[in-house]
Amino acid sequence: MYNILVVDDEKLMRTYLANIIPSLTDAYQVSGIAEDGREAIDLLNKQHYDVVITDIKMPEVDGLNLARYIHENHPDTVVIIVSGYNNFSYARKAIQYQVTDYLLKPLVDKDLKQLLDSVSARLSNVSGTSNWVIEDFSLEVKIKKELLASIMDEDTARTYSLFTQYEDIIDSSNIMNSYGRLIRCTFDEIEQILKSGSPLNVTTDHLKLNVIINNTARNFEYTALYNRNGSTWILCSDSTPESLITNIKKFYKTIASKAASQRLPKLTGLVSGEIHDIMDLPSAEKSINSMVPITLFKPVYPVIEEVYRTSNYPITAINVLSENIFSDYLTHSLNQLYKNTKEFWNLFSEHQNYSTLLRCGSYLIQLIRDKAQITPYLIHNAYNELTRQINIYLPLGLPEESTAIQILVSTVSCLFTKEFADVIPESMRIVSSAKEYILSHFQDNISLSDVAEYCGVSNCYLSDLFHKTLNEPYSKYLLRIRMEQAARLLKKGANTIRVYEVAEKTGFNSAKHFITVFKKYYGVTPVSYAKQNNCDS
Repeated sequence: MYNILVVDDEKLMRTYLANIIPSLTDAYQVSGIAEDGREAIDLLNKQHYDVVITDIKMPEVDGLNLARYIHENHPDTVVIIVSGYNNFSYARKAIQYQVTDYLLKPLVDKDLKQLLDSVSARLSNVSGTSNWVIEDFSLEVKIKKELLASIMDEDTARTYSLFTQYEDIIDSSNIMNSYGRLIRCTFDEIEQILKSGSPLNVTTDHLKLNVIINNTARNFEYTALYNRNGSTWILCSDSTPESLITNIKKFYKTIASKAASQRLPKLTGLVSGEIHDIMDLPSAEKSINSMVPITLFKPVYPVIEEVYRTSNYPITAINVLSENIFSDYLTHSLNQLYKNTKEFWNLFSEHQNYSTLLRCGSYLIQLIRDKAQITPYLIHNAYNELTRQINIYLPLGLPEESTAIQILVSTVSCLFTKEFADVIPESMRIVSSAKEYILSHFQDNISLSDVAEYCGVSNCYLSDLFHKTLNEPYSKYLLRIRMEQAARLLKKGANTIRVYEVAEKTGFNSAKHFITVFKKYYGVTPVSYAKQNNCDS
């Protein structure tokens, strides 16, 4: 799949292209959007784009100067100029920078698709298997791996070349038997975050896992391909559908056991539907990619496509909302991002804990990373924001809806190409800062004025923000935090902690006042609450 950067100073045109291109062709994804040529140059210096679609008339750095910059610094990137009839003669000047592709306004979907198809055909003739690492095996195995990699990259020209070049060596019957399936194997995200801080950092653990998989694959006569993002893909085949499934389970159990013996993180394994020809590998890869949301839950691995299809998890809804969130990311549409993130989080109504929140945040980072080829710097920023906020709110117990949405939106916003402070609305930053201050000082005698002074705003403004964003006044929010903390302390030290100690640790001046407030909030005294929870445990 080729990556497109859309450059236009008109938001309507940027949004139109971001939404229409994926619906016209599967060969492309819009992985970047810039408001002008200067922002486009910044993006081009951070990540690779196969195609740049740019308006000709823009302030500061226009399309012509952008085309010149691309010609001089990124000669492999195709530039498509968008121009009105009045500016077409000006746009034609870009031919000196090897620009031969133009679109005239108003854009016509049919013309856009036709041009993109033409460009993808040209790109296919020069593309390679850059997504894959082909290890130094025997000639036959190496050719087999290169062939499978070219098929999965949908590089038709290279696939044909490998077939014709090595037809005496390659025997199609040895590549795949009558029945085949594809497996994607990698580490569980939560396990890897706990071990290395980020599941998207390729570590020596990934290399160790790939060695385990390759050694095991040879015994099963499977073929394994290592992707540069750290995952390993395995083509499995057998003479009957039943033996294929049986041996895939044995294969997975073997590599999982070997990985555990080397103290590697837990594995995830997603298995595609049945295929009967190696040219079906791209569709098998896409089916696995559509299964990825199931990793947000706790399935029994390996997950086989037929079983996944009958699961009760809201996978289809997650995939739809994921695409919407990615579109919001591209267009910096914060209002829509809030709306879609809220719907996304509410899909996990039965699993809303901090582990799920960590998985969801990591999933969204990975989704945007894969589609937009985000730089490691931005990815690390996003993970730092995700884990930082979770660590702040974790002591409070289960995350409330507004907190979860805030954390997820903040995480996604860290991936914006503009500076984080310029993207997040002031109101969200203030409320986030206020909540963090309260969580750090709820045991003290703090007032609304104290929090407002810390945030640098007036009492009235902060009070209004609490009502609008959290749907509760400051006093009620502070009370809830104190009561939840008190309940946790009573549960944790039911036989050892004293009521006056709980009162002191939750910001109450007297035990008597604390007991009165606690009984009104929970309906029982602190002592009775502690006894009940001690009996329950």
